[in-house]
Amino acid sequence: MATGLGFNGGKLGFSKETVYGDGAARTNVICINSDGLAVEEEEIVDECLHGDFQDIDGIYKGNSKAGGDVEISMPYEGIELLLENLLGTKVTTETASYVIDATNNKIDFTEDGGSELTASLANSTYILGASSATAGTLCAEIKTALEAAGAGTYTVTYSRTTKKITIAISGGVITAFVLKWNTGTNKLLCPAVMLGWTLAADTVSGASAVAPNTIESVYSHVFTRNATATQQAGLALEKTLDTSLATAKSALYKGCMINSMDFSTEAGGKLMMSMNIIAKEESLLDTETVSALTHEAKPLILASQAAITSTSGVESLVNSFSATLGMVLKDDRYFIGASTIAKPLLNGKLELTGTMELEFTGKEKYDIFRNNTTNLISITFTSPTKIVGLVPYSFTISFPTVKLTGSTPQVKDSGVIVVEIPFKAAGVDTSNKGVVVTMVNGQYLA
Repeated sequence: MATGLGFNGGKLGFSKETVYGDGAARTNVICINSDGLAVEEEEIVDECLHGDFQDIDGIYKGNSKAGGDVEISMPYEGIELLLENLLGTKVTTETASYVIDATNNKIDFTEDGGSELTASLANSTYILGASSATAGTLCAEIKTALEAAGAGTYTVTYSRTTKKITIAISGGVITAFVLKWNTGTNKLLCPAVMLGWTLAADTVSGASAVAPNTIESVYSHVFTRNATATQQAGLALEKTLDTSLATAKSALYKGCMINSMDFSTEAGGKLMMSMNIIAKEESLLDTETVSALTHEAKPLILASQAAITSTSGVESLVNSFSATLGMVLKDDRYFIGASTIAKPLLNGKLELTGTMELEFTGKEKYDIFRNNTTNLISITFTSPTKIVGLVPYSFTISFPTVKLTGSTPQVKDSGVIVVEIPFKAAGVDTSNKGVVVTMVNGQYLA
């Protein structure tokens, strides 16, 4: 019998449930560093006085409780659904990142084998969009330029699943076209590479042309606290154990709610995230679904890429930083008629805390602490890897209104004095509930 090995698993698939506990098919996947997910079964014991031993038939199964902690190395892309489940509100917008100018604004093409035509794109910076039906997108501008130069009617679409562009005839008097990426007069002034093609060849004559290479759009995801939205349906999580085993390849957790996320980093390291998960139930699966999901190796978030700011300005002497986003969910909602928990509900105010450790240079932070002055603390990580053009991946945790809860320097040895500064964030009104998390990446979320 084969022994299970962690390197044959170690992935976490997840998806948003439509109804709490429905165990929706997993569609997203991340790698995990450590796994504390498990189930506990309470005992109900017959307390009959007779006999000098406990009768095995008098031990019954009581309530079950599933969940635990999972830790990951934070990527710049891939945990958006997890943050939405934690905080409740997500606003996603596409960022204009496709620059059309005199160096790439010409598309040479032919229709039905005729003479060369040239479509001229208007110089601007565009969002890519998903369809030429959406005004102001690069897809719409390509359609407009092709139709202005030729006799055909076109549609231009971008699949957020395959991440490829398709240009197709949708009407007019023509039946086929060729994009002359290789032989066109303006081949050196065309956007072929930007759109997922190469200059190595023209497209094959036909009613449509699909780019062979994937391209990215840039999306900004802003997560904020919303007590009502936090009460959404849960998540379905599936962790792979050892996918080479004949049975018990993975474990499925239905009705998952994220109770907290802990972020931490230190100089020379990476950003780590540990999340505490409350689940309705656990089961082992002989047929797992996570391996079939594509895990794109997006850049990890490194401490060297961080900039920490406060009301005082840039904090350049920070050794370590940590922050906890706690939801305070009630995880013991058991009722007569069931042995699993009902959906966890909010059971207290949002708990937002953190700690900075930095070299001691004076009394500024001490005065802020002692005078109970409201502060701002924000940490932004910016990757050197670009999504499109000059737009990089980034991740920000911002606490707009913070009170320092300590700042007394202590001389612990003969070296550099380091001071630990804990803080607590709080809200002001419905527009500022204490925390804003922003991710900029290539992940589209409806």
